[in-house]
Amino acid sequence: MWRLSVAGDLIVVLCAVPLLWIEYLLLRPVSEHLVLLAVLFNLVSLAVEAMSKVFLLAVMPTLEAADYLKSFAPQQLPILANIALRSHDIAILLPPLIGESSFCLWLLVKGVNVAKWKERAP
Repeated sequence: MWRLSVAGDLIVVLCAVPLLWIEYLLLRPVSEHLVLLAVLFNLVSLAVEAMSKVFLLAVMPTLEAADYLKSFAPQQLPILANIALRSHDIAILLPPLIGESSFCLWLLVKGVNVAKWKERAP
């Protein structure tokens, strides 16, 4: 179950890349400079999120019986796994959450002025 959930987390990050391309194509007629800035921020957000998944990948090898883990006492292994989980939790994910939520809320409230969008679209 753990490996399946970590794989799901990684798939979410991978699926966000084509979604970012679609966002760029849709918002390019509005303002190319602003959409490039949004793409840059989203790429940084995806990089931080992908790096935070490394900590999730470190949990299972820490708990499994590997040769290098014999230098730790058996009661220390869950503590090491907990450190990896806490490191994932504090990996700078709050700013991307605020940014993505505010962007979605803006799109829901403001919507699209279809006439202006068709006017700017080539």
